[in-house]
Amino acid sequence: MGGEVTEELPDQWLGRDQDSPKALLVSDAKHIPEVEKLLKNRVTGIHAVPKQENQSDSSWLVSTLQAGEMLYAQGRARGGLHHNENDPNADETVVLIEFLATRGFRVRIIDANPDPRTCKDWSRLGVTHGGFNARMFTYTEADSYNERSSSIYRHMRHVFRKVSLNGGWSLKPPSSFTAAEIAWVNSFEQTPTWLAQSMKGDIYFVNREAAKLWDEYMDRAPELFNGVSLHADILRLYAEDVALDAATEVNQGLWSLMDEISQSELVREYPGFAAAARPKELAAALAAQGFTLMVTVNL
Repeated sequence: MGGEVTEELPDQWLGRDQDSPKALLVSDAKHIPEVEKLLKNRVTGIHAVPKQENQSDSSWLVSTLQAGEMLYAQGRARGGLHHNENDPNADETVVLIEFLATRGFRVRIIDANPDPRTCKDWSRLGVTHGGFNARMFTYTEADSYNERSSSIYRHMRHVFRKVSLNGGWSLKPPSSFTAAEIAWVNSFEQTPTWLAQSMKGDIYFVNREAAKLWDEYMDRAPELFNGVSLHADILRLYAEDVALDAATEVNQGLWSLMDEISQSELVREYPGFAAAARPKELAAALAAQGFTLMVTVNL
């Protein structure tokens, strides 16, 4: 650290956008104790990203950006938790509600969505309602669709510029997008490669940890998983060999692959897929760890 770094400099930095969490990266870990004295526990984290021997400048820059993104995300998560503790209108999940209720809290659930039994406008129900309350957990769920090097998602960058009938993911013509929707699509398309790669690693880590928590949850409260059409294991179907091979490699890396199923085996076990196999619209399948269930709500 140079002599220009005085107490006034971090004070000025921390005073800007005070609602945003702050983290600091240093190139040498030996500077951390001195920096900690100046910052006085006012940042979410300090992380050293030294340049390794024979590491290129571009590689070091990517690792620095990844470390910064991780520290920022951790700070946002901590900030969100603190906010929810004091916000009676925070959007809580069913799992969190059960967690509070079993510990003596009186919980009142207010759902802003319309009653699906009487709502005539399907767009007000949200995208997940199309699954009729079916939910799935797998080790690869919530994939990052911004990956540029992925053999599965390499053409995903402009997927919201096309409607579903043309192979896209948009439910309405892009020409009718609002300003907010255009901004969201632009943000999705501009996600840098290094950030997409970092997000993928974070997603897989969270899913592995979530699998442990789901196992603990089912052991602790088995009654909650009765009568909800709980089915273990996931059957994944693939129309192209390249996608099948990529998915197999990913699941092998996560230790979640249970079985590789050829097209002939698949049709023999599930005759209903024969019609898709004949015109070569179905390559094969794999079985992966996970489960499906139905979220039932008594309105």
